Amino acid sequence: MDQPIEVNDAQDIVLQGIFSVLNQNQKNILYLHYVQGYSIHEIAIQLGKTRQAVNKTKNQALSILKEQFEIDN
Repeated sequence: MDQPIEVNDAQDIVLQGIFSVLNQNQKNILYLHYVQGYSIHEIAIQLGKTRQAVNKTKNQALSILKEQFEIDN
């Protein structure tokens, strides 16, 4: 049942556009955490940062992405 999701070219372009608002550090942390499955602690060790700094960056990135999907009423 757990088969990889295939991403077509159009979806890839959309994802690139969405993630273009993030800086490289934010992209790296989201990738390591959500795609590769590393914990915040593991990412902090890999990047030579504190857990708090990694978690703050992750949360800032998620807030930025959330803003991209909000619709003004």
